[in-house]
Amino acid sequence: SRYNKRQPNPHGIRLAIEYFLSRKCRVTAVVPTSWYRLRPRNKNEGDAKMVTDEVDELRSLREQGFLVACPPGDDDDAYSIALARREEDRQKHKATTTAHHEDDAMMDDDEDGGLIPESLLGGFVLSNDFFHDAVRREEQARKDHHQFYSAGGSSLSGRKSSLREWLKQCRISYSFANVGKIFQGQIEMEFLPNPRHPLIECIEAGHRFGSDL
Repeated sequence: SRYNKRQPNPHGIRLAIEYFLSRKCRVTAVVPTSWYRLRPRNKNEGDAKMVTDEVDELRSLREQGFLVACPPGDDDDAYSIALARREEDRQKHKATTTAHHEDDAMMDDDEDGGLIPESLLGGFVLSNDFFHDAVRREEQARKDHHQFYSAGGSSLSGRKSSLREWLKQCRISYSFANVGKIFQGQIEMEFLPNPRHPLIECIEAGHRFGSDL
């Protein structure tokens, strides 16, 4: 069933959101609209409670403004990538318009209150998906519209880098680890983003040494 193919993990989503919020990052999660209409797979009290808790958690996250619901039939990957790249465009525009202020050029939004390398300003996508379909679609578009390109020219989206190149720099993989925490009698998992990703290295360094990045 479709439910079995894409089972939501609201608690995992919240752990990821809380991780980045605690490190002064803005966070938006894209989820299929169908997740808000989940029903128990089995007619037993335990399963019904589990699904009810999942839906309640998703609705709570949405009410707090952390979720974007992908319309039925649309590609949620496309929404995730679009949001991240729009943030990248926004940060580039900000850096350009404030370049005459040396301090501003090295800072994220004013509310972040900390320094971060300009090379890491922008949007990132948190996913273990390699987005092969999205990459293939863009590469096919390049072939179909080759007359719009020239050496060193921009893509149809106005960006010089291809989606494949962008994902190599801006996709962050992740996992969850059992670190021995117990909460209400249950094992509490900890969110673990790729520790070798440049952004994670940067914000973890700031977190350890008390800087707000």
